[in-house]
Amino acid sequence: MSSYNLGDLKQEYEAYKKEKEISNNQIRLIESIYKSYVKNNTDDDPESLLTLISNVLARPINQLSELTYLETITIVDHFNKYLLPLSEKRRNNINEKLDLDKLSKILQRPINRLEDLTRNDYYLISNNPKYNFSYCLSHFNLLKRDQVINQSIDYEYGYQVSELCRDNKMYYLKFYDFLTLDYDGITLEEIKVILASQFKNLDKVKFYIYQTYNGYHLYYMSQPLNHLDKSTCYLMKRLQCDLWYILFSHKNGFKIRLSKKIDRDETYVERFLEEWGSGPVDKQCQEWIGVLNRYLV
Repeated sequence: MSSYNLGDLKQEYEAYKKEKEISNNQIRLIESIYKSYVKNNTDDDPESLLTLISNVLARPINQLSELTYLETITIVDHFNKYLLPLSEKRRNNINEKLDLDKLSKILQRPINRLEDLTRNDYYLISNNPKYNFSYCLSHFNLLKRDQVINQSIDYEYGYQVSELCRDNKMYYLKFYDFLTLDYDGITLEEIKVILASQFKNLDKVKFYIYQTYNGYHLYYMSQPLNHLDKSTCYLMKRLQCDLWYILFSHKNGFKIRLSKKIDRDETYVERFLEEWGSGPVDKQCQEWIGVLNRYLV
């Protein structure tokens, strides 16, 4: 008796899905979705269902029964994302935060009325931390690809596979309670203005400023702050730190790249530049900055 391995079964199943004919229920589903699309479409002469499907699949379709199982999934997904209208509740949710001009700029196409928004538009806006930070903070998820070399209760040293670094290894250092701010595409003077707007008493705060290839890293030296604490994340947001770095740090810890990138003329990854604030330095933070400096050498 011959046996199948898992790979054989998977290939056979994928081939089955590609070749499987669709049922009458699936045909009725597509027709029903198309009727909903036509009902809400403002065009006087919307594309026929078969023309629309042919354009999406990039092959001529003369009747719905020609569709395969996988093509049906593609068509339904296309309707849901790009053609079917948003519910009134979701349109109102967006309208509370963004006007039509801002929506047009975000989506890079003219939005003349809320009814022009697609479900995919809603997804793009809802999952952008610039417009929906609280939701993104709770739902952001990025699988780690880290290979840990050394780990303690305070920090972790390791590497992740990356074609951007020599030997396909990007070495990193990651702290759990050492607040790190990441800024790109902004001047140091602008950063100092932001800091001054949030910290009125300079005698109680201290940052160490490091210069990077595209900007700056700021290390908060006044006290430890845990990456899992949402109040830490909202402080980072008020300080206008890179939003995606905030989400990543909340999920994984404050991660710092140690390896130079091979597509850049980097003489250093980052280096100490100056201090900001005249407050005392916390003993634990001083120890962590020492760890960082040792690994940066």
